[in-house]
Amino acid sequence: MVQISPSSKASYWSTRPDLAILAVTTLRYWETSVTGSIDRKLIRRRKSLVFTITYPEASYRNNGKVAGIVYCHDITQKKWGGSAQKTFQVFEKLCGPDAAKKVVLLTTMWDNSTAHARGSLEYREECLKNTYWKDMISKGSIVHRGQLTNEAAHSIISFLLAQNALSVPLQIQQELFDMKKMLKDTDAGITLSAMLKESLHMYKKRIKSSRKEGGSRQAILDLEAETMKIKKQLADLKTPI
Repeated sequence: MVQISPSSKASYWSTRPDLAILAVTTLRYWETSVTGSIDRKLIRRRKSLVFTITYPEASYRNNGKVAGIVYCHDITQKKWGGSAQKTFQVFEKLCGPDAAKKVVLLTTMWDNSTAHARGSLEYREECLKNTYWKDMISKGSIVHRGQLTNEAAHSIISFLLAQNALSVPLQIQQELFDMKKMLKDTDAGITLSAMLKESLHMYKKRIKSSRKEGGSRQAILDLEAETMKIKKQLADLKTPI
């Protein structure tokens, strides 16, 4: 029986106690004129990345195996850039070139599209395959259309197990466990740290601008609260796992 843990950000699918397949979902994002509430969605995206980085290492340390990772992307998202692109860069570093064949790039939300819109979604999928996902596909990752259902999970698990890649560790597992690196010193950690620092810089600029323009006290407090969250995530990267 396939177990799917309930999560909007990252979860695992499992067919037995020592075998897990990570499912990483993406969140909607906006590139400009973001509000505080939408910014918090980006913070949650980064939290899911930290979970995705640390879970495989814990599994590897306890002799469990990650048979694969399913990267779930809402195909109705109109843009691929900014935070989404940076998130995927972290994901690539987490997997590494050798374990790319353990990855399924799952495009979802096809059922929510109209027949009229399907053509543009298929074009969007081709752009992802031929540009942003091209390197991972060339190393063995596959693109699959579907939904996060038990039926889809069974199909994907069957594919991943047929790859016979259980003995191939993820790059993050090798770095954290075999090479004894701190999370901040791994390729994924370095990329995520840069992403967080860029966001922190953006928030500080917004706080400065808001104070200069006489923004409301509550708005400034909200921005300051978000900077504290980012600082904590940066600190978490320096904490031994």
